[in-house]
Amino acid sequence: SLSLLAALVDKSLLRRQLNGRYEVHELARQYAAQRLVEAQQEVQTRHRHLDFFMLFAEAAEPQIRAGEQIVQWHEWVESEHDNLRAALDWSLSGGELEPGLRMVAALWEFWMNRGYAPEGQSQAERFLAHPEAAAYPVLRGKALHTAGVCAYYQGRYRAALAWFAEAATIGRELGVSGRYVRAMGLIGQGYVLFSLEELDAVPALSQEALLLGEELQVGWMKGDALYQLARLAWQRGDYVSARQCFLESLACVETHVMRGYVLQGLGTMLGQQGNYQAAQAYLHQSLAIHEEMGDNVRSSTTFTRLARLAMAQGNDGEAEELLTKALILIQKTGHLRHQVATLDAMGRLAQRQGDDGRARTMHEESLALCIEMEDPVWLAHTLEALACLAARQGQAEAAVRLFGATAAHAAPADATLGPVWRREHDHCVAIARTHLGEAAFAAAWATGQALSLVQAVEYAVTSP
Repeated sequence: SLSLLAALVDKSLLRRQLNGRYEVHELARQYAAQRLVEAQQEVQTRHRHLDFFMLFAEAAEPQIRAGEQIVQWHEWVESEHDNLRAALDWSLSGGELEPGLRMVAALWEFWMNRGYAPEGQSQAERFLAHPEAAAYPVLRGKALHTAGVCAYYQGRYRAALAWFAEAATIGRELGVSGRYVRAMGLIGQGYVLFSLEELDAVPALSQEALLLGEELQVGWMKGDALYQLARLAWQRGDYVSARQCFLESLACVETHVMRGYVLQGLGTMLGQQGNYQAAQAYLHQSLAIHEEMGDNVRSSTTFTRLARLAMAQGNDGEAEELLTKALILIQKTGHLRHQVATLDAMGRLAQRQGDDGRARTMHEESLALCIEMEDPVWLAHTLEALACLAARQGQAEAAVRLFGATAAHAAPADATLGPVWRREHDHCVAIARTHLGEAAFAAAWATGQALSLVQAVEYAVTSP
């Protein structure tokens, strides 16, 4: 009752927080825990606690993803995060694996959106490693999906791909009852393969996921599959089909958390086509959604995309402000892949401004993160940025060797980075070619092409 709560607050046994919740003083909590053990009620109480927060996590899952109270549900889960952690610990240590697996399956989007990807991966791995997890194939498939999502946002692409593939296999083996798990695994694989620029398998994965989404009548599932098909069309230069798929995806996610990144994708594509006004409108809509949710990860990404748009229009001052905001947000989350993209843009902007020291610092920081992530695609892009820097500094031979190395391992400026970087690339290659002459240029390029990525990295960090 309120009177009892007030009396406990008066005695300093409870403390009322600004958000209206009551917090137990640590000494009182320890004392109560001891008395529970003495009364032989700890196990019963912890079981009740586990069951309560399992149901809470499962109630939160659809609300976090879609609905009119997405923001409030994110906040409610955040406020109970320590309780959820305690319940997960007890699930493992107390011999009740199923409730913990259900929680791991339910919390993936919260861990992803709120910047807890390392923790989410760790929690999923703990439960997947338990011998009894195989007895719950659907839950195991969902836990694999959680592990894959959280690994993906940290740039652990190969690990994520393996987990998603296993989830899809489990779903396929389960037949009708495994369709949901199967679709989650297929969609996850598609996102990882985009990041690795290994697109051959993506059309079949996305089309299968779309069919499953239609069978299950799950809007976000259809939206994700259509988003991937939009990106495929965009990569191929089919902007009409890409725009149509983006719009169809938006129609599937009217009240869904992913609406923000579909708008982000559409805005980025339009910006690359030179439709800057429409691009800014879509990106600002995206940013408003992510900021309202408190989603630092995708807010940061949108700031970076807006900064690239500003750079495309020559608004370098605006771009610098946006990139600073992006970096501050993303460093709070531990999501390395977005941090690399932001550092890359900051380094390229510094090159434009003639600040070579800052540019090199940004690119070397990005390079270190790429190595930590084992991300060959962004590693090659970062080496290409360092090649541009070397060309601008008059180090033509070093620049051409690095250009040759990146050409051997990845496209120097793919569709997602856009024509701004392509123009920068072509300009810097032309500078180096003019400086060296055709014969020396060809020889340096061939030397670079013969380098492995590891050798190219070593050359980049040791060359003057």
